[in-house]
Amino acid sequence: MVKRGKFNLALRQTHLADTLGLSLVHTNKTLRRLRKTRLIEFDERCLKILDEEELKTLSRAEPVPPARR
Repeated sequence: MVKRGKFNLALRQTHLADTLGLSLVHTNKTLRRLRKTRLIEFDERCLKILDEEELKTLSRAEPVPPARR
């Protein structure tokens, strides 16, 4: 599903805000900040991660090994 850090994401900002329990204004500002710092590219159909390592650092994500199938 992911090719070169890019995948289809048929969600609008409204859907993301509702799913995350955030206001649309906060979601919009956060996405704008992530775009401005060149961490992601996002439009209504696609999300591209430009700097995965920096996103992990920013989110304080802990590494999770891939699930075995």
